[in-house]
Amino acid sequence: MIKHAIRDRLPICVVINKMDRLVMELKLPPADAYHKIVHTLQEVNDIITACSHGAAPKRISPELGNVCFSGAVHGWSFTLESFAKVRPRCCSIATCDRAHVTHGSPRCAEILGLVHSRQA
Repeated sequence: MIKHAIRDRLPICVVINKMDRLVMELKLPPADAYHKIVHTLQEVNDIITACSHGAAPKRISPELGNVCFSGAVHGWSFTLESFAKVRPRCCSIATCDRAHVTHGSPRCAEILGLVHSRQA
């Protein structure tokens, strides 16, 4: 499918589904979940590069807005931008540090309601 999208010069958007399983079933710590996601996106980027045949390959990255994270069982999805808009309200933070959200935060799963906060 990626090959056809590149050939037809269509924009590519990746949806990483079942994000809730990283926390609920696999019980991955935030750092491990982050590395798993980064690895997955790197593999997609490698496929895109291989299919680009010399043309400037498109890059998939949450920072570019072409990656969406979702948990269909719980009915949520977000991009980095949409999460950055919601995060300040959830955490009572006046300004949003996009880099902090991008590079992982132990609070991300708590904000999304995937795990209970360790704080009372």
